Amino acid sequence: MNFRYFDVNGQQITSEQMLSMQIMTPSMEHVLASVMERVLETRRQWNPVENFSLR
Repeated sequence: MNFRYFDVNGQQITSEQMLSMQIMTPSMEHVLASVMERVLETRRQWNPVENFSLR
């Protein structure tokens, strides 16, 4: 999964620019982690092979 960031003019900001601007905050990291967790959970729900258990 790729997260993309854009400036006010609609131009994509590179990861190097993000690092140099130091705009990634703990709040942003938390939101991205939450999104990733939800996406993975959704994938698990729709993939019956992953949910299959041999117990």
